[in-house]
Amino acid sequence: MKAVFVHDHAFPMYESEYYESSGFDEKFINRYLDIFGNLKIIARHEITDEKSIEKCKKIWKEGVNFCTFQSTKEALTTGYKTIRKTISDCDFAVIRIPSILGIAAADICRKLKKPYLIEVVGCAKDALAARGGIWVPVGTAFSYYTGRAVFNAPYVVYVTEKYLEMVYPTRGKWTFCSNVTLENYGEYDIEKRIKKIREKKEKDTIIIGTCASIDMPYKGQEDVIKALKQLCGRYPIRYELVGPGKNTRLKKIAQSCNIMDRIYFLGELPHNDIFRWLDTVDLYIQPSRAEGLCRAIIEAMSRGCPIIGSDVGGVYEQIDHKFIYKKGNINQLVKIIESMDRKESETQALRNYQHAERYSSEILYQKRKEFFRQCIEESVK
Repeated sequence: MKAVFVHDHAFPMYESEYYESSGFDEKFINRYLDIFGNLKIIARHEITDEKSIEKCKKIWKEGVNFCTFQSTKEALTTGYKTIRKTISDCDFAVIRIPSILGIAAADICRKLKKPYLIEVVGCAKDALAARGGIWVPVGTAFSYYTGRAVFNAPYVVYVTEKYLEMVYPTRGKWTFCSNVTLENYGEYDIEKRIKKIREKKEKDTIIIGTCASIDMPYKGQEDVIKALKQLCGRYPIRYELVGPGKNTRLKKIAQSCNIMDRIYFLGELPHNDIFRWLDTVDLYIQPSRAEGLCRAIIEAMSRGCPIIGSDVGGVYEQIDHKFIYKKGNINQLVKIIESMDRKESETQALRNYQHAERYSSEILYQKRKEFFRQCIEESVK
């Protein structure tokens, strides 16, 4: 069976070859190949150099082909006929939104009466509104068209249990299933985390960590930096930031707070190294201004990290509510950090580790596969 996957994601490209990037790797591709057998990916590409992809894995899978564009503008103008033809030639379409290409693909599927399923992975309005300025009305308009596409879709998979279902309801058949999975849940020894917490001395440095793109303001790392300005005089704290992007903006904020010596930019780490880094973190904070279901929180839970998060997206479905602060409220964040004492850290470590089980790949793959199977069977009757 031939399927097409549509999303705005920009795949790294070097010498006409495509490479993996965060969340779009071999596991992502296998998720659909296991169901359909053949997959055509409609997306964007970002031409890069040899140095930028030296740590990336080339995407090569029998039965996988790409149809990509340098921009959504190119895709929807000169590339529109190509997209329409690609969808017409497939048996089933999987559309991931929010995405401009996704909205267009859903419209094409309806016109061609082609069976399709929409995966809802985030809130368009939240993500763009977090940038401020002109992006607020743009986000409102984008969210409207996203909502219309979801409402009219015959099949929908939400990555959250409640939040995105409320924001973008559908009249079609739907389920919820995280697109973030843990391959080796249960292999981590939670007792190592408990021992680490119990052996921590008051004079020891408290390592706070965040894993997110460095140059995207809506990821909110500046909230933690500003909170540390209030805390550094009372506690031995350092803040480690993992993620791609230029640190210029956040570095200026840290310098203005006079705590540059407490801020460490670790850059982008290979996926396996992220778990090793999480094992060194005492407290994980996700200060985002917008999220769907946060991959970084799930991975931090799987290593038994005590976690604090902002009140956005699906975070309420992930962590203990008393450790959620109102986004941008620095004083509230400071109070919550101070409340995470040894006893609370141990309680949250166990709670988060146990909660991570729901993201086991074995459980989620089976649930997703069964829902797709039902949708395919219904669509070919």
